[in-house]
Order: sequence, then C-alpha cells, then structure tokens
Amino acid sequence: DVRGGPVKFNLPGDGGPQNISVEILRAGRGGVRLEPRLVDGQLSMNIKTRVRVNLVEAQSPGLDLNKPETIKRLEELLNEAIKEEIMAAVTRLQGDYRSDAFGFGQAVHRKYPRLWRQVEGEWEDVFAGMPVSVDVKATIRRTGLVNKPMQPRSGEKLQNRT
Repeated sequence: DVRGGPVKFNLPGDGGPQNISVEILRAGRGGVRLEPRLVDGQLSMNIKTRVRVNLVEAQSPGLDLNKPETIKRLEELLNEAIKEEIMAAVTRLQGDYRSDAFGFGQAVHRKYPRLWRQVEGEWEDVFAGMPVSVDVKATIRRTGLVNKPMQPRSGEKLQNRT
C-alpha cells in the first residue's frame, strides 16, 4: 500500500539475497498522481508517486547504512519494489477484474472531458487495454537504530541464547 505500511524486498549480494524491510510513512506531496496522456489517439496513464520511508530492518552482513551510496542503492531497489507492486495491482485490475479501482476514468474525465464522453460507454474495454507506466521516487528518511548488522568475528558463529 503506497499510502503507508511495510514493504520488504531483497538486496542482491554475495551469498544470496538479503532481506530489507521499510515502513512507508506517507506518500509525498500530492500523494499518488494519475496523469493521463493522449498521443496519436492512444490513451495511456502514468502513475507518479513520491514516498518517504523509515528503514526498519536490514539482514545483510556488510551493509553499511552510514554510507550515502548504500542509502542511494536501497532507494533505487525500493523504487523498483514499489513499482512492481503497483504494476501487479494494475495488471490484475485490468485483466482479472476489469475494474478501475484506481480512478483512471476520473483522471481522464478531468483532463480530457470530450474524449471521456466518447469512451465512457466502453470504458471497461478502454481501461483494460490502456498502457500504464509507473514513476516512483522513494526517499529513506531514517535508518533508526539499524546501522551495521551484527556479524560474528572471523571464525566465530553467533549463538542463539534463549
């Protein structure tokens, strides 16, 4: 959910993927914007969102969250993870449900009222075939107490003490 909540994704790395968890605080100014486009008679939709997140968990040995390049890489991965989630939802709505739950029709009606009057009666079909693009800009605001994951010293194993 782009409005808030947890998002988990994997950071590719040595020894396999490592888990990263963030909490979306809120979508940025303007929240999620729907931008319909009409080019050469083809209607398409661009979904834009800006999100701020807190880093909640990083299970990744050697991941130094004090380095700006690490945060930048995490933001890029988060952009992709959120984009994939949004596109998966759009694909299901267009294909399986044929339901405009995001309000694409309202956005088209506001920007292209004449076109809307022409397609309103067949909107379900127009919506189902509409190309959609997603633009996400995630910003990690805080890493909280998560800085450098604990690692055993060379040659040692961490023991589970319960």
